[in-house]
Amino acid sequence: MIEVGVVGARGYTGGELLRYLVDHPHLRVTYVTSDSQAGEAVAAAFPTLAGRLDLAFSRYDPTEAAAAAQLLFFARPDGEAMRLVPELLAAGRKVVDLSGDFRVRDPDRYAQWYRREHVAPEWLPRAVYGVPELHPEVREARLVANPGCYAVASLLAVAPLVEQGLADLSRPLCVAATSGISGACSAR
Repeated sequence: MIEVGVVGARGYTGGELLRYLVDHPHLRVTYVTSDSQAGEAVAAAFPTLAGRLDLAFSRYDPTEAAAAAQLLFFARPDGEAMRLVPELLAAGRKVVDLSGDFRVRDPDRYAQWYRREHVAPEWLPRAVYGVPELHPEVREARLVANPGCYAVASLLAVAPLVEQGLADLSRPLCVAATSGISGACSAR
């Protein structure tokens, strides 16, 4: 059984992630954070988890996180994981970052896209970007830069067409996607 933690578990993404993790047969959620709701039971914030996850939110502490979980998911806004993740990696933990902090390998490109300097540029080329269904190297990576929801939906929809030779790769592929909630909230 792999012990996992969710840093930023109180937000929409963190809550959805918890819902999936508690049902996974090989994972056990052992650490959840929410700075604003530290001490509150997870089930009070997410009633659907009552009786399935008997933990309380805590404030993020890297030492506590490393002691509590082998694998940590970061469901924090862009700019936070790059500050917090290196200490966990140095402690031998594996991390899946759901923000954009490790998706771009080149620090200059990162600054161009995210309009800030990356504070842990040495980790950018070491992060593995992709989904396990298409990129087996994700399974063994120490740091996974999880693609965003539009990228995942697009990759998983188009991959079978490419594999079967049904997509014309001499031209750019176009995917039209719409969002119900999260994409609308992250528009800049």
